Amino acid sequence: MSKVKLKQLIEELKSEIQKGMKENNIPGLSIAIVDNKGILWSDGFGYTDESKTKKVNSDTLFMIGSLSKAYNVMGFLRAMQRGLIHLDDQLIKYYPEFSWNTRFDENEIKKITFRHLLTHYSGLPHFTPTKEKGEDKYLTFDDYITKINDCWQKYPVGNRISYSNAGVDLAAFVLQKISGMSYAEYIEKEVYLPLGMKNSLVEPAKALKTENHARGFTEERQSIIEETITPCLGAGAQFSSVNDMAKFLMMHFNNGMVNEER
Repeated sequence: MSKVKLKQLIEELKSEIQKGMKENNIPGLSIAIVDNKGILWSDGFGYTDESKTKKVNSDTLFMIGSLSKAYNVMGFLRAMQRGLIHLDDQLIKYYPEFSWNTRFDENEIKKITFRHLLTHYSGLPHFTPTKEKGEDKYLTFDDYITKINDCWQKYPVGNRISYSNAGVDLAAFVLQKISGMSYAEYIEKEVYLPLGMKNSLVEPAKALKTENHARGFTEERQSIIEETITPCLGAGAQFSSVNDMAKFLMMHFNNGMVNEER
C-alpha cells in the first residue's frame, strides 16, 4: 500500500471510528494496521474510564477475553518445540487427579488429549459450576482448576465441537505443571518476551494496578471491569495492548519467525 493510500485509509478510519463511538456510546478503543514488516499505524480513541481524565493510546491495556486462547495455544506449541508435551498426549498422563461426572462410559476420561482440549472437542462444558453461580472470580487459578472436577461431561470425547473455557484452562494448568513455573510466568517467558510484548499481562489483578488500563463501564457510568474478572487465565483473563497484539499478528504473517528465529 502506498503512503498516500495509507494516509487516506487512516483518515477514513478515524472518521468512522469517531462516528461509531458516538452512535454506540463506546467510551474508548484502540486500533492498529499491521503487515508482515511492522505496525503501519496505531492509535487510541476516547478515554480509559468514566472520569475522562486519561485518554486511550495504543499501549493501553484492555482485557482481551477469549483472544487469550491464542496466546495459550502458542505457549503450548512452544512446549511442544522443547519436547515437553505433544498434542495427542492424554490429559490424565500429566494430570492424573482430574475427574468429572459422566453419563457416558467411565473410560471416556482416558480419551481426552490436548488436541481435544485446545480445539473444543473434549466434551467438557463451557464453564465450571462456580462460574455459573458467579463465584469463580474469587478463586485462584489453581483452585478454579479443581472446580472443573465438579463438571458433567456434555458429549462423548471427540464427538462434536462444544466451546469450553474449562478445557482450554486444563491445558494451561498442565503447562504450569510441566514448566515448573506459574502459568503467568510461563506465558510471559515463552510468548510475551520473545515477541517483545511489553504491555501484556496474564493476571488481571496486576493489570488493574497499572496506570494505563481501560476500565469498561455501563451506560449508567458504572465500572464493569471488576465484574468481568475471571480466573480463566488461559481462556479469557489476559490483558494486552493493540501494539502488542500487532506484534503477535506480525509473527503469524511471517510464518512464526521473529528476528530470524521461530
